[in-house]
Amino acid sequence: MPQTKEQRRAQQRLCKKRRYNQIKNDPELLAIEKEKRKMQYLKRKEEKKVLQIKDKTPRFQREQRKRWKENSRRYRKKNKEGNNNEIKLETIQIEEVSALGATEEPDKNIEEQDPLKHGSECPAVKRAVRAIRYKELKKRKILLSFINALKKKNESQLKTIRKQQKKLQFISLKSSSTDILKQQKLNDKSTIIPNHLSLCQANRRSKINKIISFYCEDSNRERGAV
Repeated sequence: MPQTKEQRRAQQRLCKKRRYNQIKNDPELLAIEKEKRKMQYLKRKEEKKVLQIKDKTPRFQREQRKRWKENSRRYRKKNKEGNNNEIKLETIQIEEVSALGATEEPDKNIEEQDPLKHGSECPAVKRAVRAIRYKELKKRKILLSFINALKKKNESQLKTIRKQQKKLQFISLKSSSTDILKQQKLNDKSTIIPNHLSLCQANRRSKINKIISFYCEDSNRERGAV
């Protein structure tokens, strides 16, 4: 009976999976396969068959970011469930002690099986401690990055404030200098006009005085009478 298209695809997937498992178990073959895939990716990137997310449309970028968030959320949930399943309380077996040796033996057994002393050697506890430490370090890293971003923002705002202050000082100095020049021009005009008027008046007075002196003389009087 001939196989359907779906059956052939399923068989091809199984063959690929088997082959990849064989490659994965051999470090040399795995390194060769990784290098081969890397070269294929670089070739496709040079031919513009693979585009980076920054070169794609905004809609595709939003959808891709949603997929990344969903995958990371699923991955964290899976790891959390795995860690919770691994952390289990270990039962402590205490051997029955006879009534005669009940004074010395129980103390030794309790000291040997004390969970407070030997709990730190348990692999599940070590994993839990590592997970807690990793989470705390991650939180601290996020907080430090947030603080550094705020510092940079504050510095940029201070720079802009200083620039604006310098601009205001320059504008105020410029306006004050223009006001001073205008005032000087007005003062010059106010001094020039009275001086000109006084000169005109002085010239007029000198002319009048010359005419009066001319007519006051005797000879000039006779000429004027004739």
